[in-house]
Amino acid sequence: MIIATAGHVDHGKTTLLECLTGVNADRLPEEKKRGMTIDLGYAYWPQPDGRILGFIDVPGHEKFLANMLAGIGGIDRALLVVACDDGVMAQTLEHLAILALTGKPALTVALTKADKVDEARIEQVKAEVAQVLEEQRWAEVTLFVTAATGGVGIDALRAHLSQLPERSHPEKTLSAGHRSRVYGQRCRAGGDRNRAQWGCSRGRFTVADRCGYAGARARIACAESGDRERLRRAAHCAQYCRQCAKGGASARRLVT
Repeated sequence: MIIATAGHVDHGKTTLLECLTGVNADRLPEEKKRGMTIDLGYAYWPQPDGRILGFIDVPGHEKFLANMLAGIGGIDRALLVVACDDGVMAQTLEHLAILALTGKPALTVALTKADKVDEARIEQVKAEVAQVLEEQRWAEVTLFVTAATGGVGIDALRAHLSQLPERSHPEKTLSAGHRSRVYGQRCRAGGDRNRAQWGCSRGRFTVADRCGYAGARARIACAESGDRERLRRAAHCAQYCRQCAKGGASARRLVT
């Protein structure tokens, strides 16, 4: 099972994962220096029955949205993290919108930093999160109140995650348009930029593809196909999109 985090910057996604798995997913020196996730991080939690829960830690800062997009395709579940002191913030909503575009995986919510606020504030944030989930039509969402300091709610969240069934990934055949996008990602992944650009000029991709609009679209297509190997190759699209000034705005228009 693959679980990806989601949520606003500095809401404690990486810290929560470390409490759950014992692994600090921030691997880059710059991340450790700044105390902020920049690129995708990974953690693994072996289970007694031989299963392994894999976690993808995504950045919550709006400037690293492309990296977040590269991490949430084809996942089995999302772990939405909301800090009790801040409540629902801009990237909380943005990440939920992106998850809805990628097939709306099963969702678990963890309220963090509960030790920094009183009970009234916790109840207020619970209601705030419930309202957002209802508005976006998320069903059967389990919510946990946690605090990394003291391990509040960590055992309950562990028990919940360890008992989850894996999400089914039905086989689907990619359309010609989807296959052409994956072809472009293969070119890009192989370092053959000329072939990728040739594909654009020959009509294999739209202008939106070249400027980053379809960065998420390509990932969504692969996620829906259940083909994780193609999904990994398609992730290179996010890296390519960052080279275009229009990519960020176009990607935002896709998810807002």
